[in-house]
Amino acid sequence: PQVMVEHTRDVLVGCGLQEIITYRLTTPEREAAVTPGVEPGVGRRHIRLANPISADRVALRQTLLAGLLETMAHNARIRDRLWFFEIGPVYLPVGPGELPAEPRRLGIGMAGPLVPASWGDHAPAQTDFFALKGVVEALLQGLHLRGAVFEAADHPTFAPGRAARLALGPRTLGFLGEIRPAVRRAFDLPPGPVCLAELDLEALVEAVPPLSALTPVPRFPPALQDIAVVVDDAVSAADLAGAIRAAG
Repeated sequence: PQVMVEHTRDVLVGCGLQEIITYRLTTPEREAAVTPGVEPGVGRRHIRLANPISADRVALRQTLLAGLLETMAHNARIRDRLWFFEIGPVYLPVGPGELPAEPRRLGIGMAGPLVPASWGDHAPAQTDFFALKGVVEALLQGLHLRGAVFEAADHPTFAPGRAARLALGPRTLGFLGEIRPAVRRAFDLPPGPVCLAELDLEALVEAVPPLSALTPVPRFPPALQDIAVVVDDAVSAADLAGAIRAAG
């Protein structure tokens, strides 16, 4: 499993992201700002320190997203392109007197220009949901993980119509999307799309096949053809791709 975790790091760095390490201690109120509309403490009982050394570090984190947003806000003062990821544990209470569960998560935060500005392109396109989805797809491809699908989802962190659930069969691997304006303002982030993803790293690594089949290099150059189709706006890209594959 550790080899796959290191490979995950390699793939994300290859996509242009930078790894960060954030505090494992936070406040319930700070994490509640990630899910506006959900009252602090509802559905989440934080593990608190008996003698915290700071008012900002009183409880163990249950998500990586708050730390990612805080880091993005700090870096937004000195740079425009904010492409970060973090791999680390979260701490979920199990029962009275028991040690917490410590599952590892993968958090991704992206905002700003798609590429650094240059003399040839002074106003590059901005990072959006599809840029984040492309990074997650590159990660799945790099891990040789097949069968994962993106499904439209409703999530308190993400704007309506700009959130997706990553699923592998009946199992949820995580959520990704563009955060709501209320979340962006709560963390004092500059205007513009801010995209986040939090994936269950344990489930991701467990789903990686032990062996991957290799396809020989073709002897002849490919014959490329384009196809254009007209479908209703309600049809998702995944359904369209599935219909094309089913048709052979």
